[in-house]
Amino acid sequence: MKRALILIACAIGAVIAAGYFLLDARSYTLTAASMEPTLHCARPAPLCRAGTADRVVALKYVLVSPARGDLVVFHAPIKARAACGLRPGAILIKRITRVVNGRYFLRGDNQGASCDSRVWGTVPRGNLIGRVVATYWPLRRITIH
Repeated sequence: MKRALILIACAIGAVIAAGYFLLDARSYTLTAASMEPTLHCARPAPLCRAGTADRVVALKYVLVSPARGDLVVFHAPIKARAACGLRPGAILIKRITRVVNGRYFLRGDNQGASCDSRVWGTVPRGNLIGRVVATYWPLRRITIH
């Protein structure tokens, strides 16, 4: 009986660990107003509405493909860094508005404050890190996306 319980516990642990590593959940903090009002950045940054920036969880695309309407976390392409004055290695959050020949057109919800695909073009699949699935901080802004 003890051996069976140990095997069941090990199997459950293995499934949880595999899910964690396969889905690769990561946390990100919004730093600019491009996604206002969907996601808030913190004052005193220009056009930010909140005192505390939203923190989100993104999951790697494993069993599904990126689709129109998804909020995604991605590595800014070189053209975006040059056009928008971003630092090397910048990670952004935007919404997929179109899929063109396997490349993704990304736009901020606050289009007046967003440097996005309208400026630097489409993004290849390899730049996408994952889909934003939830806002977890601050507590009053907890949301499933």
